[in-house]
Amino acid sequence: MDKSILDTIFSQLGDEQMKQLGQHAGVDEGKARQGLEAVIPVLLGAMERNASDGGGAESLKNALEKDHDGSILDQLGEYLGNPEQGKGGGILKHVLGERRSKVEERLASRTELDQGPLGKLMELAAPLVMGALGKQQKQQGGFSLDNLSEMLGKQREASESGGGLLGMAADMLDSDGDGDIMDDLGGLAGKLFGR
Repeated sequence: MDKSILDTIFSQLGDEQMKQLGQHAGVDEGKARQGLEAVIPVLLGAMERNASDGGGAESLKNALEKDHDGSILDQLGEYLGNPEQGKGGGILKHVLGERRSKVEERLASRTELDQGPLGKLMELAAPLVMGALGKQQKQQGGFSLDNLSEMLGKQREASESGGGLLGMAADMLDSDGDGDIMDDLGGLAGKLFGR
């Protein structure tokens, strides 16, 4: 597999960019890095579950082709100067829906960050994750609907490895604690990035 989405994003974020991300979230550079390491696998996990449904996979594929070509990673200065243009809140609404607050709460309990900064970091990270996926899609000549969920699963696992984050995405997304995140996110499948 190519470089993980987490590695792709972090390779573009120098000290200054990480500092800017932290400033937007109200935390220092170190906590911004820790927060991103936690939220990116969770976002990938949510996208993976949505893409396991045919309608969700098609919506995600269309969103990647139409709005997320990876250019955001080459224009980080512009993005970080005006992060609202990335529409991270809208992406999170489609990916997590009503689960967002619960996911933030669980992430806060697993990290040294408060729920508010974590939520802001999720908003900042969501367009970067979509951009990294779009960039990979272009490099590979596109994803088929059949392999999109599988690719996202591999990306989530690669992004979770190390740092004690293994399994965090599944735990964050299992909002009712029954060990199955399909029942938690299944209702969102098909609505992902739908207009």
